[in-house]
Parts: sequence; C-alpha cells; structure tokens
Amino acid sequence: NLAKPGTDTPQFMRRAAAVEAHEFAHLWFGDLVTTAWWDDLWLNEAFATWATPKTLERFAPAWGEPAERTASMVHAMNADSLLSARRIRQPIESEGDIRNAFDAITYNKGAAVIGMFEEWAGAEPFRKGVKRYLTEHADGNATAKEFLAAISAESGKDVATPFSTFLDQGGVPLVTAKLVCEGGKGRLTLSQTRYVPIGAGQAREQVWQVPVCARTNAGRFCMLLTDKSGALDLGACPQWVAPNADASGYYRSALDDDAVARLTKNVAQLSAPERMLFFADVDAATHAGSLELSRLLQLAQTLASDRERHVVEMLLPPLAYVRARGLLTDESLAKFGAFVRDTFGKRAQTLGWTEKKGEPDDVRILRPSLLRIVGDEGGELEVRTDAQKLALRWLADHKAATPELASAALYLAAIDGDALLFDKLHEAAKAETDRLDRQRILDALGSFRDPELAQKAFAIFLSDDFEPREAIALVWGAAGDPRTREAALSFVEKNFDAIAAKMPHDYPSSLPGIGAGFCDEEHAVALAQFFRPRAGQFPGTERKLAQAMESVRQCAAFREKEVPGLVQYLKSR
Repeated sequence: NLAKPGTDTPQFMRRAAAVEAHEFAHLWFGDLVTTAWWDDLWLNEAFATWATPKTLERFAPAWGEPAERTASMVHAMNADSLLSARRIRQPIESEGDIRNAFDAITYNKGAAVIGMFEEWAGAEPFRKGVKRYLTEHADGNATAKEFLAAISAESGKDVATPFSTFLDQGGVPLVTAKLVCEGGKGRLTLSQTRYVPIGAGQAREQVWQVPVCARTNAGRFCMLLTDKSGALDLGACPQWVAPNADASGYYRSALDDDAVARLTKNVAQLSAPERMLFFADVDAATHAGSLELSRLLQLAQTLASDRERHVVEMLLPPLAYVRARGLLTDESLAKFGAFVRDTFGKRAQTLGWTEKKGEPDDVRILRPSLLRIVGDEGGELEVRTDAQKLALRWLADHKAATPELASAALYLAAIDGDALLFDKLHEAAKAETDRLDRQRILDALGSFRDPELAQKAFAIFLSDDFEPREAIALVWGAAGDPRTREAALSFVEKNFDAIAAKMPHDYPSSLPGIGAGFCDEEHAVALAQFFRPRAGQFPGTERKLAQAMESVRQCAAFREKEVPGLVQYLKSR
C-alpha cells in the first residue's frame, strides 16, 4: 500500500496492515489448502479474518487488536440479528447464494466462532490442529469436516459437535444469566434461545453448544452449555458478573436489572472489550424490547469519557440510528441533540479540528467520529461552522486536513449546505484527479439534505461526469437520511434500468438496501412490490430484499415499543 505524503495517517496504517495480513493469511487458507465447494468459503475468509489480529498483535501491540476483534464480532452479531441472515456454512444452491456468501457472517462471525473455540480447546492444541489440517491437505481441497477432525484430534476432545452448531444454523445465541446466591455461594443459572429483535417475527427453536465464560470480582469461570439451560458455579457469591469474560464468546448476554446496575457501577473493573460488549448487549436488549432505551442512553453517558477509543466508538452507532431512522419528531429531536452535546460535546470541543503535535494515535483516530456525531446528531452549530471553514480550506489545499478529518468536515458542511456549496463541490469533484479525494467529495455531494439538491445529485449520477461506481454514492448518501430517503427510493424505482445499465452486471442485487432505512410497514411492502418481480434477473436479490424488509419491520416495531419512553426520558432531563 502506498500513501501520498500527509495521508499516511494512523487510520491508513491500520487499514493497510490489516489488508496485508488478511491477504497473506490466504497463502495458507485458500492457496495451500482450498475449499472443496463454496459452502466452506469460511475456511478461506473466516480464517484469514481470524489470523489478521493475531498478526497485528505481534506487529503493533499498542493498536488494541482485542478491542478490534470485539468490534468485528458485534458487527457480525448485528447482521446475525436478522432471521434472514445466512449460516456460516450456508448450502450453495444457486449463483445468488455465491454472491451473498461474501458477507459479515462468513468473515466476521466465522472469525469470532473460530476464536471462541480456539479458547475453549486451548490455544496450543488449536494451533497444532490447524497445522495438522494444513499439512494433511496441502496442495489440495478440504472441507469443514476435515478441519474439525484435525482440531478434535489434537485437542483430545470433540470440537466438531459444538462447533457445528454455530456453522450449520443461523442466528446468535442469547444466553440469559441469573445470579443466585445461597449460603454465601454463587451460581449463574443459564438459559439459551435465539436472539430475536422485536419486529423480526417468530424464530424456530434452536439450541447451540455454547462455551460460556463469566468473569466476576473473584475470577473466571467457564462451562460448555449444551442444553437449553444449565448452571455455572461461581464459588463465593460475587459483587458483580460479566457474563462474557474477555468478550471471547459469540453470544449475546441478558442480565436482570439488578445485575445490570451492579455491572454499571463496577464498569471500570471490566476490560475494554468487556465494556464494549456490555454496551452492545444493552443495545441489543432495547431492540429485543426487554430494556428501555433510556437505560442505553444512561450507560452511554457513563462510558462517554472512557479513556479507551474503541469503547467510545462503540457508543456512536446506536445514537446515530435514532436520527438516521427518523424515530423522533422535531421537538424531541432537538432534545436528543442536547443529550448528544451534553454527552460528547466537551470532549469534542477539547479535541477540536486541529491535530496537535505528538498527540496519541487513538486521539487522532477518534477526533473525526466524535466531531461528526456532535455536529450531526448533536446539531452543534460551532462544530458545523468550523467544519465548513475547514472543508473550504481543504478544497483549496488538501494539506489543510488529514483525509479522515476532511471527510468529516465535508460531510458536516454538506448537511446544511446550499446550492452555492453544492455547485462548488461538483466542480471540485470534476477537477479532482486523485480517485480517493474525488470519492471524498462525491460522498459529500450525496449528503446534502435539501431535497432539491438531492435531485441535482441524482441527475449528476445519470450524467457522464463521473465513473458510475464512484457516482452511485450520490444515491446511497440520500438514502441515509429521512429527509431524502423517499426521493432516493423513487429515483431508483424510476431509473432502475438506467442504473443497471451503468453499473456492473450484478450490482442491482444490492439496490433493495436503498430502502432498508425506512421504519414503517408500508415501505416494507413497497420494497417487495418493486424488487421482487426483478429478483430473477439479478442473482442474490431475494436475500438482499428479505434483509432490507426485515430491517424496516424491526425498526417499525422498535419505534412503537421504545420511542414513547425515550421521548419521556428526554423531556425529564
């Protein structure tokens, strides 16, 4: 990877190293041993994803790869929360199945499950099992059965049976943990079911064999939960329980209110990955309808000043979801903006738009994300004004800001931008010779929230001004905001054939995602009515459509269940 002077930022260095480590891993997983058929694609991609942080931990221990692994796992769990989610080892029966296989389930979930069973089997026996698998099948093809046999042989226990419960069924387990203390002794009573958000529909009964590890103030305790329920002995009754020690298990956790309160009080005792997963589990509980959204906001305030950059980054997407999905009316949205400013504003103001000499990499990485949420969801006018000034300076001289800061500034300038700024960005994009910087400007052009300017952006996509694969950002950007989302869907419906003609031949299968941000049943039906008749032309469309519709319906149910309480909480602040 090559970077122009001034663009080799901490973000670039981490991305470049991760890509290189992933692709080098394919020398073993994919090249030396190749999958026998597409259903075991995970043996290539999940293993390369699993190997990447192992390499980077040795290369740059300060980069915080355990936290990166947790972020990757949470990303997979979010994708796995759809009933329409694929399995890791999904039967491949059509070209569409192949096209859908390169997703967060294959890569991120696969890597998380490998890591979980590496810990359960033991790192050294697992390493020997991997080596045995590679040696036995070098320069040939192999299957999941042969891989699991090698791991089982070296570890001395049956890894294949529990591992297969994660390979061959979709979804993420929800492990409910109840602390019971009697006679000074403590235990966790455990039960498992599939995690299902409200609005997802009825899931069939599923059971996994889950390596469960909990951590308390007294130590770490583990078991293999093979049935729908079980019990984990904790020794003495603990002060608090983290139900997924080191965030090493691919399962969501549910605690009762008292246990959540205890864990919140002792959150400083948790590792960064544990704090991240605790927040993600509380977020998941709100989407399952078992916790009020106000509890998530309170926990976000508790963690907002966390010294660990990855923890703060974990807080941002659930807050952005509130605005992006249009959950609140103008009055409540203003109060939500005040909450965001109160939670992150001081830290964002301290960071500012100017990098300081010698500041830590994590500060440089966090700055654009924090300024963006305070300026967008928080509606902080000073941040937006400074962003527009920086965006204009960057347009004149790209040395004025790092690429990541430039992207944040351009975005915040665009969301309130007028026709004059739109035209300036359009001309700048046409004149820009660097592909990455041109894409940065096009992304900003797609972020204007004035419906008339969104229409101008759509017209630019249909023109010959830019390569269509770059210019499609003008459509997806509009789909990301409630004020322009309807216009984006209408544009796709009216110009579907033109879009299909301009883009690569398989691209239209992704277009149902344009409507995935809606939050009402009417739009779920509308997506089906438009895209289903066209699904046969573009392999992979059916699953993408099902996932978009399910996302819309989950949001609608979430809004009905959680938003009234959120409005009351914001009023009471």
